[in-house]
Amino acid sequence: MSSFWNLLTNVLVAMACMQADTSPDSSNLVKFRREYETFCQGIDPAQAVVVGNDSTEDMSARLIGVETHLVTDYLIGDAASSGADHVLDALGFERWVLANY
Repeated sequence: MSSFWNLLTNVLVAMACMQADTSPDSSNLVKFRREYETFCQGIDPAQAVVVGNDSTEDMSARLIGVETHLVTDYLIGDAASSGADHVLDALGFERWVLANY
């Protein structure tokens, strides 16, 4: 499988894992970690990428070592405080993928 398809697979798996517990007493880290451990066994967080537009929920993945890309098209929250590894618009993310995979 090409590295692009590996990246795409990891992106989709990590995004699916973000469907986390929404109970009010759970922090984003706890929610993400719980879902990651349940659904992503065998996938190294350092080999995954999360792409999203929510500066809090999507970017929580960085707390367990997943590389994060905050896409600013239809941004939810504040990009400056997101802690994302990369902050790009959709076209910028596409360029990143093409340059790296």
